[in-house]
Amino acid sequence: RKYMPMLVHRFIRSWGSFSLRRYYGLGLRYCSSSSLSSRGDVMHTLQERGLVADMTSPALPSILRTPTAVYIGFDPTADSLHIGNLLQIIALAHFKRAGHTPIAVMGGATGLIGDPSGRSKERPLIDEDTVAHNMKHIHQTLEYCLRDDSNTTPSSSSSSEARPPSVKLVSNMDWFRQFNVVDFLRDVGKHFRVNAMLMKDSVRLRLEKEPTESSGPGAEAAGMSFTEFSYSLLQGYDFLHLFRTHACTVQVGGSDQWGNITAGCDLIRKVTGKIAHGITLPLLTTSTGEKLGKSAGNSVWLSSHRTSPYDFYQYWLRTQDADVDKMLKYFTFLPLPEISRIMDAHKAHPERRGAQSVLASHVTSMVHGEEATKQAANASRALFGGADAQGGDGGEGALQGMSADQLEAIFKDAPSSSLPHDRFCRSVASVAVDSGICASKSEAKRLVASGGLYVNNKRVDNVDTSLTSADLIDNRICVLRAGKKNY
Repeated sequence: RKYMPMLVHRFIRSWGSFSLRRYYGLGLRYCSSSSLSSRGDVMHTLQERGLVADMTSPALPSILRTPTAVYIGFDPTADSLHIGNLLQIIALAHFKRAGHTPIAVMGGATGLIGDPSGRSKERPLIDEDTVAHNMKHIHQTLEYCLRDDSNTTPSSSSSSEARPPSVKLVSNMDWFRQFNVVDFLRDVGKHFRVNAMLMKDSVRLRLEKEPTESSGPGAEAAGMSFTEFSYSLLQGYDFLHLFRTHACTVQVGGSDQWGNITAGCDLIRKVTGKIAHGITLPLLTTSTGEKLGKSAGNSVWLSSHRTSPYDFYQYWLRTQDADVDKMLKYFTFLPLPEISRIMDAHKAHPERRGAQSVLASHVTSMVHGEEATKQAANASRALFGGADAQGGDGGEGALQGMSADQLEAIFKDAPSSSLPHDRFCRSVASVAVDSGICASKSEAKRLVASGGLYVNNKRVDNVDTSLTSADLIDNRICVLRAGKKNY
């Protein structure tokens, strides 16, 4: 063995180009039913909020009345998690609030392989430096979202009461470093049967895919490489390792992780003779069937360097009326009776978007903090006016409280123009034409007459009004608005 120091992931990456034959079977799963337990049970909490898609045993609600360790894995395929991952973080937080020990596993090793679940084609392999870079950012996000002083900790907890267990953040590279390829195949691989692996949806659906017609270098190969086929062995061993070292008995994952989760449960049973369990969360979709987490075709990320707190806040503020009740149950820890009261008030005045404001405030606060949420809410009022969830007045006051840097960030995608100072200090009609918000002075005059032209969110009442340096925020920016949303 000393002559084979190669890490398992290196072996799989090097030899993973061999494709498997198109054999497959059918997978079976136990689908959860309605709520099965008392109100104080974490499974009951998850089920009444609609957060349970499947579970491995109907006895789980009773089993989880005893504290245990629960884990969810996060592969570092990008330098930020997205809101699909946020639902997993929320689930981990529910277990934390119920007194279970939450474990977040970052895929330092599995990220080098690539999870085939939910993929129609092979993932591009990423190098170790990229994985390390991505893990650093993901670690920061997980640590912040699951911090002890966040809303993932019950507000009713007093200093005299036992606080929920702190989250444990680990990387599976820590335990895969010990393996060489022979050890892994002997100690882990022997417990997996190929025919059972072929029944997994993540494998079966890929093997059913028709091969592409092109066959030259760079052409997509049919079926699945050994690299991705081996992924369930690695994730299965993650569960076994955590079972041994952290007494972890439950794994939670997205709906596409059922096959990988049950592989881990089977491995634990075969190696230790004991039973472990799995839970999957529902697929995130809107009322129209669209996958949640996309905004104009782009993913909504949790890291501010990819999606700004303002854009993140706005994403939730734009939630459709048909979806907001479900989103409040999924992404906040508000008690269900309070959510019902919020929805009753929202239905009476849907134009105020009160439920959306509550949703945006709670989720943004969890991910970016209270200060960033306050700035995003102020920016929203500055742009669109009206009251927010805290009863702000919006309008001119909210805009005047913002800096030029904040306004530049907000309006980064809005039309803009630059004018010399002497061309700014003229009539508002002239500036409206020069800036491009009006095509002609006559259009500007009609807009003023109808009450539809605003300077820094203050309505212009006289077309002959002249702009001055006092209308420049930080002496460099002025915001013109035509109608409700044309900036």
